[in-house]
Amino acid sequence: VRRIRSSGTIDDSGQSLADRACVGLRSTEVELGFPMDTDSSPGLRIKRVSVAFVRLLGVSVAVASVLSLGARHHWVCDLLANLRIQLLIACLVALASAAAAKSRVMIGVACVCLVVHLLYVGPAAVHRRTRVSKPTEILTVMTVNVLTVNVVTKEASHESILTEIRANAPDVFAVSELSHALDQSIRNQLAEEYPHVRSEPSDRSNFGIGLYANRPLQDVEVFSVVENVPSISATCRGFRVLATHPMPPMGARLFQERNDQLKKVAVRIRSWQGDPTLKGV
Repeated sequence: VRRIRSSGTIDDSGQSLADRACVGLRSTEVELGFPMDTDSSPGLRIKRVSVAFVRLLGVSVAVASVLSLGARHHWVCDLLANLRIQLLIACLVALASAAAAKSRVMIGVACVCLVVHLLYVGPAAVHRRTRVSKPTEILTVMTVNVLTVNVVTKEASHESILTEIRANAPDVFAVSELSHALDQSIRNQLAEEYPHVRSEPSDRSNFGIGLYANRPLQDVEVFSVVENVPSISATCRGFRVLATHPMPPMGARLFQERNDQLKKVAVRIRSWQGDPTLKGV
């Protein structure tokens, strides 16, 4: 552009070649959706890096979002589907970056990805209650508060776990990845509040599990739908409770084992629904 401007050449239309080149650059700027600079200063290099970053972030978020939709079919997609909160945050960062770079294309990509994840996260985040203003009859409703705690077998903080349990004050709670030491701590510290216990702790794997209740546990059953992975089911206050630790889907084999495990658990739960003594699951 500098060479053309220095020559000052004029074409038949009366427009200098420099002006025509600048018009061409502005057209390219509109097509790409990014502002361009004809200067080779450090500011231009910074702008190019920021543009590349926005594109890379936008494409990465888009690819991860698309893959997360295939959670039923591949373990990598399943892992991404379990990171929707993180992907949602990444979408917001991509949207802010694209807005700062004035890239309409990347803004659109980030918005689409944001909507996709909100469709999954939104319903779970909004707590809805059904209210009856003028009931025609009085119903006696029995409820049970259930808490699940998934800890790391070798790194579990006993004090923080006990604090969490006390703060929620559940009727029944299940602890996954339960070690012998943590099981003993719960029994000692919460014996008065939760005297009814059925546990299968393990120090060799992350599949120890325990069920603790403030009311008697009836019809207790310990079973394994996957070898060396115990699950516990019991009836408490008329509700059937099942505690299980799904296999982590790290790899194709574990992904399939996890799916088979959940299918077998679902079959077991459906078999309870015909029991007239149970008020819920």
